[in-house]
Amino acid sequence: MVKIIQVLTYKKDELDIITAMKNSFGSSILVRVEFLGPIQKEPLELEITNLNELAKILQRDDSMKEWLENSAVAVNDTLVNSRDVELKDGDRVVLLPPVCGG
Repeated sequence: MVKIIQVLTYKKDELDIITAMKNSFGSSILVRVEFLGPIQKEPLELEITNLNELAKILQRDDSMKEWLENSAVAVNDTLVNSRDVELKDGDRVVLLPPVCGG
């Protein structure tokens, strides 16, 4: 069972609604999600338990689809390769887009 607990609205050209989900056990896990570089999105605070839940929420935003495919993800400043990483209350998730330079 999934409960909708929060609705966030964004700029007109972005996703209109992002729903943060709470798991069926009712535990409250608040995670801060930050977007670096050219992604240019305001940080989010969501109640999620793993990166799969975050990916499902962000995939609803058409402007995020490309970034989700190409960005590295860090949890508490440690790069992760799996969406199955369990998150704890107070964790910080950062999307790190690819960077090129000269």
